[in-house]
Amino acid sequence: MVIFMHCMLNAADVVELSDRDAMEKKDGISKCMSQLGMPLFFYISGIGASFFDTRKKGYLIFVSDKIQRLLLPMLLAILFLLIPRLYLSQEYEAWTRVGDEVEPNFLKYLVKVLPVVNSRLSWLWFLIVLFDAMLIVYPFLGLSQRRREGLQVGWADAKLAGGLGVTLGAWALLSSLSIEEPELRGLYLSSLTVLASYFLVLYLLQLLIVRGGSGYKLAMFGKLVGPIFCGIMNSLKQGQ
Repeated sequence: MVIFMHCMLNAADVVELSDRDAMEKKDGISKCMSQLGMPLFFYISGIGASFFDTRKKGYLIFVSDKIQRLLLPMLLAILFLLIPRLYLSQEYEAWTRVGDEVEPNFLKYLVKVLPVVNSRLSWLWFLIVLFDAMLIVYPFLGLSQRRREGLQVGWADAKLAGGLGVTLGAWALLSSLSIEEPELRGLYLSSLTVLASYFLVLYLLQLLIVRGGSGYKLAMFGKLVGPIFCGIMNSLKQGQ
């Protein structure tokens, strides 16, 4: 599904598609498939993460595992898939060029694009976003497992919250330094804060459902959380 959509978009760019009806059909297909394909990746990853036993492996082990499974493959994909794709697309996609010039020599293009490749991740963006989501998921996963076992809130929960804060702060700092536009550097940390708040609200709702026994009533509020936080995220983006 994802491959088909990107092939369709690239084909439209190559042939310089300009017919209005064809453009509307292309945009409609793209938006419909994006609503299904990308969320499905995150849903499957979330199901896989739910099997992680936080009692046996700590937060740093979890983060290390996600670095090996998400960030290292992304680095390899940048070198062997993304950069060749950017190089071949210079003729018909202006954003793939460095300095708005078409560089015919691949080695010279490689040297030019490496320092700015973080702003040209294209379809690899979801690996970064998935990594961010996983950093936030682990503490709530640990909290849920402890509550399910009937354990009281204690030092272990405080360590989960502290580990989340330190990790997100360090990751946000590294990420902001790699952003070229100074006015956008604050957007990353604020976006992570909104994402963490989203998971916190869902966790508290789930806790109330389990303890209160009125799940069918509170579950309706859970359906409103997503659109509300999407609106907050969009307002942050528009404000920047």
